[in-house]
Amino acid sequence: MSDQPTLSTSNREYTRDPYASLTALREQAPLSRVVVDGLPVGLVTRHDEAVRILSTRG
Repeated sequence: MSDQPTLSTSNREYTRDPYASLTALREQAPLSRVVVDGLPVGLVTRHDEAVRILSTRG
């Protein structure tokens, strides 16, 4: 799990400007598994991908 990107919402840099971190993720891996505050989650950072995923039945 150490190879997964990590977001810490308590990190001052993230709190000050979360868009920088999210932009980097969107460019590198628009669909990714990340660790947010110690919890593994799936993260979708592009609108088109989110619509596709939420529209898919299954």
